[in-house]
Amino acid sequence: MLANSKDAIKSRMIRNASGIWGYQDTEDINSFDPIVGMIIGALAEEIYNVSEEIKKTDARIVEKLFDLLINQDVFTHFPAHALVKAKTTQPQVSISELYQFNFIKKVPKTVKEETVYTNKTICFTPTTELRLFKGEVKYFAAGNQIFEILDQVKEPLANAEKGIVFDFSRLYIGLKLDNTIDKIDGLSLMFSIKNKLNEGRFYNSISNATWKINNKDVDFRQGFELPQHAQDKSLDEIFRKETDISYKTCRYVNEFYRSKFMTIENHNYFLKDFIKSDSLPEELKRKFPGNILKPVPRDIFWIEIQLSQPVSSEIINDLTVLLNSFPVVNREINEFSQLLTRGINIIPLTTEDLFFDIKSISDTRGTLYKPFHSYGSENANEEGYMIRHGGIARFDSRDAKETINHLIDLIRDERASFALLGTDLISSELIQLDQIISRLKQRLETNNVRDDSNSYLILNCNSNFERANVQFWTTSGELANSIRSNSKLTIQNGSDLDTNSVIMITNSFGARQKLSKEDKLNRLRRMLLSKGRVVTKEDIKALCFEHFGTELSEVEIKKGVYLDPSPEKGLVRSLDVFLKLDTQDKLTGDELEQKINELKIILKQESLNLLPFRVFIR
Repeated sequence: MLANSKDAIKSRMIRNASGIWGYQDTEDINSFDPIVGMIIGALAEEIYNVSEEIKKTDARIVEKLFDLLINQDVFTHFPAHALVKAKTTQPQVSISELYQFNFIKKVPKTVKEETVYTNKTICFTPTTELRLFKGEVKYFAAGNQIFEILDQVKEPLANAEKGIVFDFSRLYIGLKLDNTIDKIDGLSLMFSIKNKLNEGRFYNSISNATWKINNKDVDFRQGFELPQHAQDKSLDEIFRKETDISYKTCRYVNEFYRSKFMTIENHNYFLKDFIKSDSLPEELKRKFPGNILKPVPRDIFWIEIQLSQPVSSEIINDLTVLLNSFPVVNREINEFSQLLTRGINIIPLTTEDLFFDIKSISDTRGTLYKPFHSYGSENANEEGYMIRHGGIARFDSRDAKETINHLIDLIRDERASFALLGTDLISSELIQLDQIISRLKQRLETNNVRDDSNSYLILNCNSNFERANVQFWTTSGELANSIRSNSKLTIQNGSDLDTNSVIMITNSFGARQKLSKEDKLNRLRRMLLSKGRVVTKEDIKALCFEHFGTELSEVEIKKGVYLDPSPEKGLVRSLDVFLKLDTQDKLTGDELEQKINELKIILKQESLNLLPFRVFIR
């Protein structure tokens, strides 16, 4: 509807009537017969009421479609993520999402037209359970060079003697490990290359390589997570993970970094079985002078990597190998208890940050509450919970004050219906209601309550006077972006880690706020067309436009062929996605690379196509 208010509708009707009857446009309603003015006013009122009903109907239809087609999980905030490294104080430590690391960031804030900086605590937790070991990478050798690692910096130690044939398909990594370590199952190495053009080929090569430690065969796998426990395969656990926003977010982040990590398989590898009196590989003794290797300790554990294809000296110089590295996401756990009553309990989740996800809800009986996708008569007697954002999670743009004002207008218009109660009584009640609304609005403005940050827990309980323990995650949103590499993190939870050892390896990035109304419509449009799956070329285009939004102007899909880096494969068919960005696009190189990598992961997870995808920017 074009009408924004009753006065606007009435004004347009007067101008139209003036033109039909031959009056000038400047004539107002007082120039007409009073009966005409009453009729126009009544028509304007009814047209306005119809427009309001259409707005409410439109909102209800869209909300119903959302409930039926789309899980609300896709509309939550997405946290920033990064890679960090740490050192342990114990021989071996298993860390989980309960470990927390903090970074103090100075955030600008405008106070009385002046910019002041306040300290904001940004929290990070590991994405999964993994093992850390007391040790470090001390040496690296490849081709005709051997390096010593000092404080994670690779310093050239020596070059090979002249006349010796170099093998560029074999890498050696020297680890200094605590001798009290029992098993080395789960030990992870992180590989990083500065030149992004060589990443794909190198990561594919190490994933197909053969590995040895002190000349004994060892099985490595790509990734860093611990193997799933048997109980994780239960049906209830599978359904829980599909509704767990935090779990799915961490799974995505793990997939984003997986190719950088190689981890020892759980095959009961005991460290004592690899101890040798002189562990220095014969290949290194052959290539490098004895006086150079003399300072190298003989108790170093040497990992030998036999690649499927040789690497260039450029890759060797750009390569960094780290021990005890892992991904983290920006989230913080919050906990409180709440007294419950029988039936529906509406509990506000009060936080200064952005609500992210529920971790767990339990009560004094030991009941673990499960999430409802929707609440109705079919599950009215079941115990569970739902999350609603922004009050009632409506789709239209009107806030509570506008809705109540509309109610007041309706009461005034239907005044005759309350004639038996007396006009004066209705008028006084309306005045009091208006004053209450004004005081409420003033209090909300004083407390700086944000419209988009309100989240409510709707919990259904079958007994009275139970006390629930609620644990939920919050995130700092886009404030957690752009924390630079080499920044130190303080340890909030994790007494078995070295206090000053937790350091960012990469910049933090990836955080985005909740989807806007337009983004939700784009998501709904793609769900209606493709049912959330990527099958046809149009599905791929819709996904690209949803992912890049207004930054993308054109998408073209073509069939392609490329040479697979694996030695057992040759030419491989592919689907090539060509993206043309808007000329006004302001994405930086790192942001564009991040979005492309995210698009590849989404295509891999949602596509039913067996062909691999390649993404190009035109």
